Amino acid sequence: MLMKFIRRDSMEKMMFAWVNCLRTNMPGVSIEKAITNFIKYHNLEDDLSVVGCTTTYVRMQREYIDYQRIIHKSSDDEKNECDSK
Repeated sequence: MLMKFIRRDSMEKMMFAWVNCLRTNMPGVSIEKAITNFIKYHNLEDDLSVVGCTTTYVRMQREYIDYQRIIHKSSDDEKNECDSK
């Protein structure tokens, strides 16, 4: 799962971080609004579309959440092994 995330290009990763940061600090902001803000701030109106970036963001979010699930499951398994000894 992490490998999919790592293989993404730097612009996608930057957008993902931007949207997460904006939505964390301003919870009422939608994904689309945060992406629009990202595109306008970086003058990428001619290069990126909100719809395409939203699709990419949602996929990346799913990959990230799946990876977090795996990490937490691994750490819980290790903790359970230590507790049973």
